[in-house]
Amino acid sequence: MEDKIKITGNGHWIELFYAVPEWNDENEEEACFIYKGRTYFLSEFMSVHNKVHNPNPPEWLKPFDGYMSDSYFSGILIKLSPCGEAVKAYLYY
Repeated sequence: MEDKIKITGNGHWIELFYAVPEWNDENEEEACFIYKGRTYFLSEFMSVHNKVHNPNPPEWLKPFDGYMSDSYFSGILIKLSPCGEAVKAYLYY
C-alpha cells in the first residue's frame, strides 16, 4: 500500500500583518496571516530548509518553506513571497 499526500489550496497570496500572539508575555508583535478563519503566526511553522532541525525533508515537502502539523495526518504548508510580505497557504493530509 502506497501512502499518498494530498495538498489543497488556491495559490493566492495572503498578506502578512503584525499582531501580538496570546502566548507572548512581552507584547511583541509577530508576523501572521489569516487562513480559513484562523490566525497563524509564522513562528508556529517549522522551516522545511533548516539543516539542523529538518536535515532530510521528504520530497513532497521541499517546494514549501514551512509546515505546521495539526494532527499526525494533516497540517498547513506555506510558501513565502520573495518580498517576505505574503504567504501562500495549503492544507495537506
